[in-house]
Amino acid sequence: MSGPWLPDVLFWAFGSGSVVAAIQVFRTDSMVRAAFWLLASFGGVAAILILLGLQFLGFILLLMMAGEMAIMAV
Repeated sequence: MSGPWLPDVLFWAFGSGSVVAAIQVFRTDSMVRAAFWLLASFGGVAAILILLGLQFLGFILLLMMAGEMAIMAV
């Protein structure tokens, strides 16, 4: 199933998903929904970083997201 085109397809899927989620952050009226859209956007960016071979930056972004969600929950 994996071919030479698979990383390109995943890159464009995560990239377009991140852009759509980032737009929804500003279109949403609820702060909680905006936080979940922001989580989806950052998750897509972290997936792109991991896909590009920058695992350290991807996991740092995920840790930053976890801290942000913990602070917003308080």
